[in-house]
Amino acid sequence: SLSEVLLLQTLQQGFAEHQRASLDVPFVTVTFAQSIDGSIAGPLGAQGPRLMLSGSRSMTLTHRLRAVHDAILVGSGTLFADDPMLTVRLVPGRSPLRIVLDAQ
Repeated sequence: SLSEVLLLQTLQQGFAEHQRASLDVPFVTVTFAQSIDGSIAGPLGAQGPRLMLSGSRSMTLTHRLRAVHDAILVGSGTLFADDPMLTVRLVPGRSPLRIVLDAQ
């Protein structure tokens, strides 16, 4: 859709500007899904069943975003609760490096 194309173009422009500026900090994109009530987990949290918050178009866009990034970061709670693959499967492209963030 047009909004998806515009989002990807804006992301690419931001990345190009970041590279031109030669900053010594990573270019970071934050994405997440939330329910209509603002929650990012089901009513039982990590102890409950996995709750799909995204539709097929959103999932395709998520895979497009993964394909243009070098790495993807996920917290250990999400890793243990959802066991996400964090790979590019719905569009052509290379899967990003998977990084797990944990307090330990």
